[in-house]
Amino acid sequence: MSQFWILQAFLPSMIDSNHGHVVCISSMCGVAGVKDMVPYCTSKFAVSGLMDSLGEEMRAYATGVKVTTVYPFYVDTGMARDPAFRCACVTLLGTLLVRLYSGLYNVTIPL
Repeated sequence: MSQFWILQAFLPSMIDSNHGHVVCISSMCGVAGVKDMVPYCTSKFAVSGLMDSLGEEMRAYATGVKVTTVYPFYVDTGMARDPAFRCACVTLLGTLLVRLYSGLYNVTIPL
């Protein structure tokens, strides 16, 4: 919910000035789901969806507002303790390449 509150507070003035940059932190759990981490993955997929949609809207209306989503690798947090990840690297790489080539400017920071 905090992302919505921040956007409600700052996005209108960014659009009015035709300038701004919204940066949001997601996680690799917002790209590929992980067993035993359903609540965490759900929250990170939501952030990714919000930012993808916002980016499309900002581009469609030529607002001049840039949107960036940062995808750090798995981080030990209260919702995700001792994160471990197993999936085919090809699947993960394919997902990231689709995002890159579709014009979505996302950043992944591996540990």
